[in-house]
Amino acid sequence: MKNIHTLPSSFLSKFKKSSLSRLRMLVILAVSIGFFVFSTSSFMTYQNGNRVAMLSGVAFTKGEKISYLVHYGFINAGEAIVKVDNNSHNVNGNSCYRVDVEGKTVGVFAWTTDVDDKWSSYIDTQKHIPRKFYRKIKENKYRKEETVMFDHNGKQANVKYKKRNDKNWTKKEYPIPTNVQDMISGYYFLRRVDYEKLTKNEIIRMDAFFEDSVYDFKVRYIGKETIKTKLGKKETFVMTPIMPENGIFSGKESIKIWMSADEDRIPLKIRADMFIGGVEVDITEYEK
Repeated sequence: MKNIHTLPSSFLSKFKKSSLSRLRMLVILAVSIGFFVFSTSSFMTYQNGNRVAMLSGVAFTKGEKISYLVHYGFINAGEAIVKVDNNSHNVNGNSCYRVDVEGKTVGVFAWTTDVDDKWSSYIDTQKHIPRKFYRKIKENKYRKEETVMFDHNGKQANVKYKKRNDKNWTKKEYPIPTNVQDMISGYYFLRRVDYEKLTKNEIIRMDAFFEDSVYDFKVRYIGKETIKTKLGKKETFVMTPIMPENGIFSGKESIKIWMSADEDRIPLKIRADMFIGGVEVDITEYEK
């Protein structure tokens, strides 16, 4: 497939092109963990070719809501809310969960940079693949509205988008591999992994579609760790996406993700070591 890229230059360059790129990266970190997982409806494929069973049921419910705070130390930078709609949604005859994500800047960052992004993914309730992806971006004067319809049988992503001052929609088609994920759907696959059956340093690969390309992502499972959160002390599964050398993150394993080691599999914390210092995304509230 011609438009498959590794994570490095092609993906990160999208965030470097804009003066808002770093803030944008911060407020959507809670969503970005969805990049690091690839699965079929019942198995996850590993780099070494082995397969491991997923959990039999979904690890989330309709009406679930998770709130996150993005911060540098004591300085708050952004907020993100991830919620599952109470109703089922029909997309081309397929019953889907609708997952909405909202990210915005807060505090002193909101005084200088107005970021207010809204994202939605319609995830097939049976096959756990995205059927539709939508985002509406507002970053100071920058505007973009985009819809992606996934034709998994035809292995094609049908994209339409409109930027600020555009009179008409731009429509394009891109080839996609089997069971490709979007930025949000992978977030929920991650919660369905049976981590108890993983071994330390196991490497997972996935394909994810974003804007106009398919990206090849890798994540390493580290093991278990108990951490303090707003929800109390939690035993967690820890993992790290394998990052290339770049001007945004510091080192190949510069991001760590902590997920609760219970039946809910809640993403609790993300830490990113960036050139500006350590940035953290911490859970502040969980409802179901």
